[in-house]
Amino acid sequence: MHFRNTWTWISLGLSRLLIGALARECIFDNPPNIGYRNEDDLHRDFDGCTTIVADNITLGNLRGSLVVPDVVNITGTLIIPNNDDKWGLPVLNSIEFPDLEHLGGLDVYQVNDLKSFTFPKLKRVSGKIGITAIEKDANVSFEALERAGALRLNGWFEDINLYSLQTVDNDLIIENCENCLAKDRTGHVRDNVPFVYFGSLRSVGYIKIAGVLDVGYMWDLTSIGPPADPGNTELSTDSSARFYFNETTTPFDFNLSSLVSVDRQLIVSGNIESLHMDALKSTNASIYINAVHALDINLSLEYARSIDLEGHITSVHLPNLTSGTPLTLKSTYSCKDHTSLTNVSCPAPPKFSTAAKIGMAIGIVVAVALGILAVFLCCRRSQKREAERVRTLRTRNELVDLPAYAPGANVSGVLRPDTPPPLYEARRDT
Repeated sequence: MHFRNTWTWISLGLSRLLIGALARECIFDNPPNIGYRNEDDLHRDFDGCTTIVADNITLGNLRGSLVVPDVVNITGTLIIPNNDDKWGLPVLNSIEFPDLEHLGGLDVYQVNDLKSFTFPKLKRVSGKIGITAIEKDANVSFEALERAGALRLNGWFEDINLYSLQTVDNDLIIENCENCLAKDRTGHVRDNVPFVYFGSLRSVGYIKIAGVLDVGYMWDLTSIGPPADPGNTELSTDSSARFYFNETTTPFDFNLSSLVSVDRQLIVSGNIESLHMDALKSTNASIYINAVHALDINLSLEYARSIDLEGHITSVHLPNLTSGTPLTLKSTYSCKDHTSLTNVSCPAPPKFSTAAKIGMAIGIVVAVALGILAVFLCCRRSQKREAERVRTLRTRNELVDLPAYAPGANVSGVLRPDTPPPLYEARRDT
């Protein structure tokens, strides 16, 4: 047993020595910014390099699928500019760094045909990941990413993998089809709404989640703001939490049950079925909730700068809220009589089940059909009456026009003379 363990440690030691011997740092300092328009040149320069030292690496006008193996660390920023080919020639459609663990930054802008970003081992990004203005469904996979200086995804995404993300020092912004109706450019409704999993996320400087997507499992998120680099910089734009979920998103449970602190502002707007913020007791933030779906507000909050509730609010239960917190309620539904806005019931009108809706629809169809049939029968009856009246009038006209005696009739008696009789004279007795 001891012999086997010895050989195990020897093997590990030799492996580390071999890896160390194979590791090579490639420094690009003259100039510190390098660009590649040909994949062969890139592979020639990166061959054997495990660390790339450069300020910026621009990948422009590359074609097809780009795979860069063996590189573990890139100190600078990977820049992928707009490389759409107006002549319809092939362009870069996927990028993969299978061994990369550390990266200075990633900047991708308007590369519409680039549909796949794969960094399976990337754990740390010291700067910003920015993938913006993507017009076609893209798959973004940072499954091992634990920490980033900032992260922004803006465009149309089919899948977003951030399963291991724990900390974003500044901005965390995901805008998927924001301010649209979940339709593609041809007008067809999209059925590939991405589900974004934040099960490992604990702390962010600023967070904005907006558009058509399904967000779940943020139960480990503890603090939001302030950012590590405050101010309007490349990494930081604000300090607050803003969640805008498009109305076309399926209603879902929004879980912020571990959230303890939020800086300046907390906005939740959209198709939320339930909201959980059990750990949030006191905050200097203004809280604004706009419910598109029927929503009960039941929180253990004690103090906030202000609370504004709007939309389809069905009830408010804030038993611990102090009188020093301004509270407003503008519910779509009529609220029952109440003495305090901290305990209000605004019941939504009853909803019919699917079977009931089907029954109502059938009833309406039958009623319309019967109405049409009744109108048809009335019209037919009116037509028959009119035809009968016309026949009667014709018969009367024919009788009036007949001669007094038809030819050949056997009539007895004296015919009335054409001239009137003489005037009547009284008879005289003789």
